[in-house]
Amino acid sequence: MGNLFLLRALITLITIANNLGLELSFPSNLGPIRYVDNPHSTNSILDLIFLLSTNMGFGQHFLHSELQKPSDHIPLIIEVGIREVNINISIMSIKKDSKEEKYFIKSIM
Repeated sequence: MGNLFLLRALITLITIANNLGLELSFPSNLGPIRYVDNPHSTNSILDLIFLLSTNMGFGQHFLHSELQKPSDHIPLIIEVGIREVNINISIMSIKKDSKEEKYFIKSIM
C-alpha cells in the first residue's frame, strides 16, 4: 500500500512539473530519495528536485547522506545557473533647489 501511494504521488508530481515546463532532475550521485527514520511510520517523504532541463544544474545535484541530521531528509545541494540579463533602467530625478523642483512642488500643492 505504501509503495503504491509513493508511486502515485511521484506520478502526480512529475505531471504537475511537466505542466510547468520542469523535469525531474536525477542526482549525479545516485542514492535513496527517501530515508525512513521510523520503520513503523507510514510517513512518505520524497526528496526530489525539478528544474528546466536547460538549466546548468540539471542532473548535477548531490545527495549528501553524510550530512543527514535526525530526520528522514538528507541535504540536496545544487548550483543553479542564473543568466546575466541586461535591464535598461532610466532614472528621472529633479535636482534639489532647482527651478524644476520649485515648479514641481508648486504644481502638486
